[in-house]
Amino acid sequence: MAELDGRLEKAEDTPYGTHVLIEQLGTRFALRSQTVDLGEHEGKIVRVSGDFVEGYPTREDPGEGPPLVDVTEVSPSSYH
Repeated sequence: MAELDGRLEKAEDTPYGTHVLIEQLGTRFALRSQTVDLGEHEGKIVRVSGDFVEGYPTREDPGEGPPLVDVTEVSPSSYH
C-alpha cells in the first residue's frame, strides 16, 4: 500500500491514468481509481492511498513515465 502527498491534477500529458499527483519536490505519479471520484479533488493538496500497478514504471525505475497508482482512498494532507 502506497501513501503519497501532493497536488492532485487532471492528467493532460500522461499516456495512462486519469489524474496525476505532484509531490512537493516535483515527482509525478499517474493515478486511476474505480472507487474514488478523483475529479472531486482536482487542484487540492491531498494524501492518496492505493497500490502501485505492476507493468508500469516504478518510483525506483521511472523509465518512460510516472508510476501508476490505483487509488482506493483520498484524504486531506498535512503537507503544504
